[in-house]
Amino acid sequence: MQFLITANFNEKYNLLTVEQQQEGSRAEWAKSRDYYSQGLLRQAWVYEKDQGIVSIFEAENREQMEAILADYPGAKGGWVSATILQIEPYWGFFPEQAEELNHVVGH
Repeated sequence: MQFLITANFNEKYNLLTVEQQQEGSRAEWAKSRDYYSQGLLRQAWVYEKDQGIVSIFEAENREQMEAILADYPGAKGGWVSATILQIEPYWGFFPEQAEELNHVVGH
C-alpha cells in the first residue's frame, strides 16, 4: 500500500534550542535515508519554503505506516505533527476499470 504523509514542525519545535533543532533535523534526515534505503520511503518534498514535508511511503498496512512514523525522532520527541493518507491510483485515467469497480462519483 502507498501512503501520502504530510508532516511539519509544531509549536513544541520552537521551544527547542537551536542546537536541539539542528541535532533533531540531522536525526530526522538519517532516519529518512534509512527508510529510503529499505524501500519504505519512496519520495519526499519540502513545501512552502520549509513549512513542511510531503512524502510517499510503502507499507503493508496503516499500522505499519503508523509504526514507521512513530519511530522518527520528531514523533518520539513530540515536535513533529504528521497526517497519514492512504492513496491509490487515480481512476480517471482508466474509466473502464473505474466503472467495473464502482469507483465512479455518485455510486
